[in-house]
Amino acid sequence: MSADVHARAQELIVAGPSSAAEQRWLEEHLANCRECGGLLERAQAVRAALRTSPLMADPNLVDATKRRVLRFAIEIRERESHRWLVRLSIGVTAVLTWVSIPLLWQAAQWVGSRTPEPQLASLLVFLGFGLLPALLAGGAALAARHGSMPGQAPTSRVKGEL
Repeated sequence: MSADVHARAQELIVAGPSSAAEQRWLEEHLANCRECGGLLERAQAVRAALRTSPLMADPNLVDATKRRVLRFAIEIRERESHRWLVRLSIGVTAVLTWVSIPLLWQAAQWVGSRTPEPQLASLLVFLGFGLLPALLAGGAALAARHGSMPGQAPTSRVKGEL
């Protein structure tokens, strides 16, 4: 038999056949090849020994792993709790925007009607007051991200901290 046939059989013995056709081919090959049959017996013995051997881990490693898994689960739960707050905030913002835009437009027109350049003044007032909340919120978000909000200490994460 060629070396390619034995190599294929050895690969299937070690990794396991992935289809019924490969399983049939391997069984036919093992019926005629004692060398590959011996490899199969040794591989099965090793697998059986690995399944019966107890796996021992250092108790400190187990405790550290449990703490990290618990911390990760808490972080995921916190993220999920923040998501509904974000969704609620987006909904409230959309409703308030829907209500306030016509009012802001009317206020801008009123201010514009009292100036020599009504269109320009109306546009400036509308854009200024329309963009002001977004600019303030963006500035606050950037400041919070960098830990420079008034009365807030900068946050830092130490690598390896549990």
